[in-house]
Amino acid sequence: MVEVTCISVSNYAHALTRGKRYTVVATDEKGQIRLRGDNNRTRWYPGGIFDFENRPVPMMVSFTIDDPIEDDYFVEVTVTLSTGEQRYCVFVTPYTLANYGGQTIIAGRQIRLHYGNANLIIVSELDAELIEAILRVIDSQNELMECTTQMRCAEEE
Repeated sequence: MVEVTCISVSNYAHALTRGKRYTVVATDEKGQIRLRGDNNRTRWYPGGIFDFENRPVPMMVSFTIDDPIEDDYFVEVTVTLSTGEQRYCVFVTPYTLANYGGQTIIAGRQIRLHYGNANLIIVSELDAELIEAILRVIDSQNELMECTTQMRCAEEE
């Protein structure tokens, strides 16, 4: 009996739970696996959304909104994972990006330039409920590590 761990629900949120172990019924030459999902239906899934070594899956256990939520500013959020690691990201609206920061001249034109922020999440509006829902979706897709930056203690620097 082979077991696998779901690392991303992908398009199957109705049938899979990230971090849950499933028993494999069959495999095929395309790399797909057949298993019974949470909806009690047996079907084929892409093998890439499972870990075949059943390693623990770091998952979001909590988050804190570190700044007051204002529609015209950046909101920093700290995320705590099941491993105890803390990571952070920044939520921002397009309006903020269009109006934030000093202008610079590039190629003879005056522009606002933002780059180098892998942990920047752009949303059309901001509130605590939406921030939580977005973080949960990003976590369920196994993309939280790519969308956040590891926090370091002052002693580590």
